[in-house]
Amino acid sequence: MKKKEMTDEEMCAMLQEFANSQSVAIGGNIKVDVQLGSIGFTPQDGHVGFKYEDSQYLREILRGAQSFLFWMLRNKKAVR
Repeated sequence: MKKKEMTDEEMCAMLQEFANSQSVAIGGNIKVDVQLGSIGFTPQDGHVGFKYEDSQYLREILRGAQSFLFWMLRNKKAVR
């Protein structure tokens, strides 16, 4: 039985869920929106802004998570 390959939309949704669960996103009141080819940062509902440094830190976390995800897919590791 052949495994179903992950779609781009599924990958974006997984990365977005991962980013929004990070303590820097929760504590910094940042909502992360991951789309194909872009990452957006907005203040969570009821907040005015967030620190630029926090958004850059989240961007680096996402870059590492995306690289790891691509590595797992390339090496045919299980991704749930």
